[in-house]
Amino acid sequence: MHLGIKKRTKYEITYLILKKSETGTTEDELMLKYNFSKKTINRFLSKLMEQKLIKLSDENKYILTDEGKEALRILEKTMELEKKMNGIEEKNLVNPYSENNNEK
Repeated sequence: MHLGIKKRTKYEITYLILKKSETGTTEDELMLKYNFSKKTINRFLSKLMEQKLIKLSDENKYILTDEGKEALRILEKTMELEKKMNGIEEKNLVNPYSENNNEK
């Protein structure tokens, strides 16, 4: 049975982790806030640390590195562009049953 819940993409998960890491976060905070499983969060945190996008602070919180700040900026720009592109697609959709359609 499908409950209409959209599965997050790896880019969305990465974005959420990087965004929350701007101010410092823990594994537990991420799991609770975004409903991530322990397996998922560990996989992404390991990968992001391996790529040097986040690191553990002295307070045992995940924080952004300089590379992570740049990656977050790029992801935000990409998501903004995607949103604009989706808006263009929606505006260009024509309802064939609408009385207001003008034939070209």
